[in-house]
Amino acid sequence: MAVIYAKEQSNIDPSSPFAGFKWGSGTEEDDVILGSPGDNNTLYGYGGNDFLACNGGTGNALYGGDGNDELYVLGNSVDAFLSGGRGNDLLVGGLGSNTLIGGSGDDRLFGNIGNDVLEGDGMDDELLSLSDPHNFQAGGNDTLWGGGGNDTLIGGKGNDTLTGGSGRDTFVWDRQDLGGVDRVTDFDVKEDYLKFSNIAPDRLSLSVEGQSSWLSIRGGDGQVSQRIELENTDLMSGQSEAVALQKLIDQGTILFA
Repeated sequence: MAVIYAKEQSNIDPSSPFAGFKWGSGTEEDDVILGSPGDNNTLYGYGGNDFLACNGGTGNALYGGDGNDELYVLGNSVDAFLSGGRGNDLLVGGLGSNTLIGGSGDDRLFGNIGNDVLEGDGMDDELLSLSDPHNFQAGGNDTLWGGGGNDTLIGGKGNDTLTGGSGRDTFVWDRQDLGGVDRVTDFDVKEDYLKFSNIAPDRLSLSVEGQSSWLSIRGGDGQVSQRIELENTDLMSGQSEAVALQKLIDQGTILFA
């Protein structure tokens, strides 16, 4: 197992926007890759089951690559970007506002304190081409935990468990990611939001089963293609489905984009 420390590259033009950046790249084996103190560390794990960590600073980016990786941003890190890549990864954000993307596999994402974005499932093509040489694929049964702050949680494909933590959190589903059964463990109708992207309002239905409310999303064929459990939450309160659902839309708890 190699231990690799990120270091500033001496062959970069001082006028370049990449001047002052520190780079650390792993191997196809199991590596430990540690960022240097300060800002702008970029760490790549590549193959193997890697451990990547940065402590504090601004603008740090950690990419796990293939394998079952652990990525940590410690301390008061701001604007950090963590991407697990392929494999079953663990991503832990710092005390600032961070973006965590699990990639393919069954991942665990913990946002910590701060206004974080947590996505279980992979990134868009533009970010791939700009930031990382690996070809990530979506999917996996992910666990996302926002912690403190106003977080955005996106489970993506698979059967995901989402916990917003304290703060005004937004849970997001997109039409291209449907096909699973997700569970939101701590939805608070007084302060949290459910956002549906590229999904028409008439595709939603609401029910109460046991102690939980359930949202169902129908596909183009009219069949249910996604179910969402809002654990220990009764959104109907004795109202009819149509009345309760419309009320949630009117008061801005359910959003469409």
